[in-house]
Amino acid sequence: MTNLSPRTAQVHRPQSIDEQQQSIRTRRTILAAATDLINTGRAVSIGDLTASGVTRGDIHFHFETKHGLIRGLIDDAADQVHRRSTPGGDQCPHRHRW
Repeated sequence: MTNLSPRTAQVHRPQSIDEQQQSIRTRRTILAAATDLINTGRAVSIGDLTASGVTRGDIHFHFETKHGLIRGLIDDAADQVHRRSTPGGDQCPHRHRW
């Protein structure tokens, strides 16, 4: 029998539309807070991110590591550039990569 860690043993139930939208808003809040911290020249810490109204659990759910957060910031910036440079890009569905 395989010994599973609590993280890999979790079973996620399907999310409702409201839960999905809330999850997207939470992820965007985290990314916006991290972007603001970086733009002011400050280091990004979990404590600073929680000041934006998200919980530590929210941060770890969306980004398991700092590398994951950095990747999320890069992906988000690339999506913004793509939407701005594509005719009708604002109407394109946002690509989610999490």
